[in-house]
Amino acid sequence: ATDAAGAAVCFGAVLLEAASDLQMDAFVAARREHRTDATVIDRGLWMWSRHPNYLGELTWWWGLYLLGVPAAAPGWVVVGPVSMTFLFVCVSIKLMEDRQRGSKGEAWIKYTRAVPSPLLLVPPPINRRLGQWLHAAES
Repeated sequence: ATDAAGAAVCFGAVLLEAASDLQMDAFVAARREHRTDATVIDRGLWMWSRHPNYLGELTWWWGLYLLGVPAAAPGWVVVGPVSMTFLFVCVSIKLMEDRQRGSKGEAWIKYTRAVPSPLLLVPPPINRRLGQWLHAAES
């Protein structure tokens, strides 16, 4: 059962990361070809999370861990997905968001208010309400 769960998690992770990357590639191409003036991608999975591609990557690592559980992998193997989660949440996302804030300015700030979830997939209507609530709390 854990094998099937691990395989399903890995499969879902690959789909999520691939879809996120394809959407980002299409957005970058549209900007390069002047088909959009948008400076921030806010469509598709990017309405649900500011970093759905990172979520796909992390989910892959947790799926691999699940695949190792039935093989009686030593307990320390959980260090892999825990470390990757820590690095993405505490380092990569912060660095990327600082860079985006610097290069995109007000458009990025507006996007973070509309999509306050940096990692988890949150339905857009909930994201918008959460963003309004968080923004009101900042004021």
